[in-house]
Amino acid sequence: MNANDDSKRLFPDSPAEAGDAPVDYLIPPQPSMARWSPRNVAVHIAGLSIPGGMLYVGERLPGKDGTPDPCLIDPRKTVELKADYAQDHHVHTDWPNYSDASPRARGAYLRWLADGRSSPEAHISNIWLFFYGLERRIFIDAVADRSISAEFSQISKELHRLLKHYGAKSADFSRQCYGLLNFLTFYSVPARLYEQAIPEFLPEAGFALYLRVAIGQAIADKRPIPAELAWAWIRCDPDVKWGAAARRHPDVFRTLFLAQYRRAFGDGLTITEGRRKLGYTYLPASHALRDETGISLDLGDITDVTVLSEPVMALQKIVDDCAPELDVHDRLQQDWPQAMQALSDLKVAVNDTVLLTSPQALASRFNANTVINSDLLRGLAKVLAQQQIMMEPDVLSGALAGNTVALYASLPDAGDETPASSCDIASFSLELLIVLAQAGGVWRDDKLALLDPHIDSWDQLTSAWQQRLKARIRLLSCEPVPIASLQHRIAALDQAGRDGVASNLLAMAQNGASLMPEEVTILGRLFALLGCDMAQLEQQVHAMFGVPVIAPMDDQASSGIKLDLARIAELQQDSVRVSALLGDIFSDEPAHPAPAVATPAVANSALPGLDAAHSQFVRRLLARAAWSRGELVTMAAQLDIMLDGALERINEASLDAFDMPCTEGDDPIEINPEIHERVSA
Repeated sequence: MNANDDSKRLFPDSPAEAGDAPVDYLIPPQPSMARWSPRNVAVHIAGLSIPGGMLYVGERLPGKDGTPDPCLIDPRKTVELKADYAQDHHVHTDWPNYSDASPRARGAYLRWLADGRSSPEAHISNIWLFFYGLERRIFIDAVADRSISAEFSQISKELHRLLKHYGAKSADFSRQCYGLLNFLTFYSVPARLYEQAIPEFLPEAGFALYLRVAIGQAIADKRPIPAELAWAWIRCDPDVKWGAAARRHPDVFRTLFLAQYRRAFGDGLTITEGRRKLGYTYLPASHALRDETGISLDLGDITDVTVLSEPVMALQKIVDDCAPELDVHDRLQQDWPQAMQALSDLKVAVNDTVLLTSPQALASRFNANTVINSDLLRGLAKVLAQQQIMMEPDVLSGALAGNTVALYASLPDAGDETPASSCDIASFSLELLIVLAQAGGVWRDDKLALLDPHIDSWDQLTSAWQQRLKARIRLLSCEPVPIASLQHRIAALDQAGRDGVASNLLAMAQNGASLMPEEVTILGRLFALLGCDMAQLEQQVHAMFGVPVIAPMDDQASSGIKLDLARIAELQQDSVRVSALLGDIFSDEPAHPAPAVATPAVANSALPGLDAAHSQFVRRLLARAAWSRGELVTMAAQLDIMLDGALERINEASLDAFDMPCTEGDDPIEINPEIHERVSA
């Protein structure tokens, strides 16, 4: 370049020269507006590939006050990628901001994003920066464009994921995250939440808005609070106080609470509407969105249950009523750990089968050396029920146990409960079925497997009742029901119940290929007990099998009650199922022929139909006119039988033979002198 060439000079020699020459100014370009990176769309910043999306990247993203939004990732900013995201690099502020952060803080944040934003070591400041972006997407972008609300479900999933990884790291973050989830859940309020499955809520998160809305909707609809919703309520409401035992054993407490609640309130606690209505306001964490009033949701005209005292008092009473049993369980857990292990082992044993055992053998599992009476057996059944192990017979409802009990795992039920009449008819039909099959020795234990699928097909029963009936038939297979007890059960049935049972018996007779004479005789007796027209029954059986019906000659056979055949026709749908069942049960061509095993008659039996142990017990009873209950408990234990079950069985045999009971009273227990004379004769 020539130094004297003025056209080439970069600087003028004098101010005058400078003023005469035109000057060009370079205007910098306008910063580009940041863009939202959708979910699972990777972005590339500072040489890092960041998966997952859900970020704002660009040069400009103003908040409400005009300053850069703290979530904005500005690619122009310098970063230090060697920074450790486990450390807090935002040392001069409680609320991080990417634009104002140091290069180390920005580099740490980008590395946490690149690593999948899941590392448990990450400092909470990184999670806050990401959270601010989710808030902006909801409260600014979705307000401007309503179609963005379609992304709310994805944002909810991301919030749940963040809670899983970082909820325990910061109470402030957990509370803010739950608050934003509440807003997303009730952005469009679902109807009748009280009828839906209840999500799991952490008690430490407080009284969840979901539960308050569900309870408020039930109150508005004048519906009772279901038991499961009440359980969720007491878990999350800080006004309901739990005892130490309840906190240590929440699963046992839940079982006790649900049972006690249903006993106290049936379908549920009914609550009157209150004056204060439920509302919800969300206060954003990001300073770019923050204002004094917050963002409110319209939840509808529903009561704010948190200001009502009477429902809380009612729930607290249920909680307190559970305390005594919980304390017993707590002491067992601490002072008798081997018993708790025995409970655990028993739960495994009945997981997928029915366990038949004697009451004494059951007690021996828990190292109990005392004689098991009815009170102790009920106490044991209550402990088992708390572990979802049920006992048949249902001694907790007042049933008496014999020499054997059946244990099985309980099942939860969905929907309405089975009407008691349906349960009684189903159970009674099975009892009649097995009595009939045992007549003449045609019953075999391998036929139990044929009953199970038919019980499953009775969809008028809940799953819990189906499971109980399966246990019941296995108990009946080793402890048949005496005819005398069937007579008492029939007497308690109304006409509709008798029609239902008779329909099942007719279906059996119509489906079987043949009937043994013993079966025909018992069929006639059972129909007589039901009050059927014996001539009609004999006509049908004779037409089908050519076998006459031998009716019983006792007075009760001619009760004068006629079977409602029109009612039977209405019940044929259920009868078809029973017919298929009985066709299998009474098939005279078993797959594996085997000699029938019948209970041998006891020689010199004191009363007909009793086994050796019960006959010996009767002979000892007849030695005196009266006994104390304690004496008979000891006597029964020596014969390895249960006193109450033995007395019931003996009285049934006595009624069957002499039409009068053998014993009377509870303590002392008196012997009927007329029975003494008849047996001695």
